[in-house]
Amino acid sequence: MKTVKAMPQETFEELCYINNWNDETSGMMYNTAFISIIGTPDVLKYYLEEENTTHWFKSNHENVLNLDFDDVDHDMEFHGKKAFAMTDEQAQQIVEFIENNFGKNIYIHCRAGVSRSQAITKFIEENYGYTNITEVNGKPNVDVLAKLNRVLWNRKFKNLA
Repeated sequence: MKTVKAMPQETFEELCYINNWNDETSGMMYNTAFISIIGTPDVLKYYLEEENTTHWFKSNHENVLNLDFDDVDHDMEFHGKKAFAMTDEQAQQIVEFIENNFGKNIYIHCRAGVSRSQAITKFIEENYGYTNITEVNGKPNVDVLAKLNRVLWNRKFKNLA
């Protein structure tokens, strides 16, 4: 049974470290895929006071998708610093990534593991038939979920036309 697991960034990095998952070994992980979401540098540095603004995997791979967007439902500015919501292009990337890695174990993380990653996990559960879902108690980011569903709906609608 394939797994979808959402988690906080810290847990994700520990899991990668323990399993020796990194850019060099990513090509050997035939049954595993990763979606890594971190916020944008301004939000991480100025609002969350985070210095680490890098992904565990330094590059995207066939089974690794790195994305940078904040846990907001629209672009906004706070005290001269911008926060960016997930774009339609990023939603498209996520749907294509899931479909290209269908049937693999999928590990998804965002900073806290309770909103952006939860939305993607819920999307996968509702649309791709995965049943072994591990979630942190959280509330999915409704904007992320809506954009993913819109991408999938548009793809299905184009196939019907």
